[in-house]
Amino acid sequence: MGESDNSGNKLIYILEIVYAILLSWGFARVAERFTVDHVFYWLCMLVSVLALIRFFFAPSHNVGVVIKLIGNRKAAARMIVFFDIPLLIAHSFVFFRMCYAIGDLNYHYFFRDFSVLLLINAVWLVTITSRQKRAKINPHDKHAFWVLNNSICGALILGLFLFKAGLGSMFIVAMVNCVLDLWNCAPYYFENV
Repeated sequence: MGESDNSGNKLIYILEIVYAILLSWGFARVAERFTVDHVFYWLCMLVSVLALIRFFFAPSHNVGVVIKLIGNRKAAARMIVFFDIPLLIAHSFVFFRMCYAIGDLNYHYFFRDFSVLLLINAVWLVTITSRQKRAKINPHDKHAFWVLNNSICGALILGLFLFKAGLGSMFIVAMVNCVLDLWNCAPYYFENV
């Protein structure tokens, strides 16, 4: 089991580096417009920084939980390679798109992409929780909170985007989502540190 844990830790470490690079590319795009004096530029920046704090821990926690479930089962390992890792990378690409929208001063698309990020994360967490239940491992209590928070807020923001609501409404829902997450789940982020 020790060798399996070591190879799992190496995979998580590599994923953390790849994930950090992809997230950094997004912020590089934002940095190109750092002197913009639009109010919503800075409000979107605030949401993106809070999202970065939240999703920075995805490789170590979400993939870490899944790796603990696989044991030596080939089907479970294939699920990680063909589902979990691509979904993790999709997170970073959507975050990049969010940052690109800020750089283009296209704030409505920023919130659309943020809602997509939340919904992708909710789907991922549902699959992780169901795999934990099948493995007869108690799911982490924060997974249920994250799924509920991200599903509701992601759907609300997407609905507001589709019905062409004001940016202020989307910003409020995004901030509620981020603050609830960080307030309730901050200790979990540092659980394995």
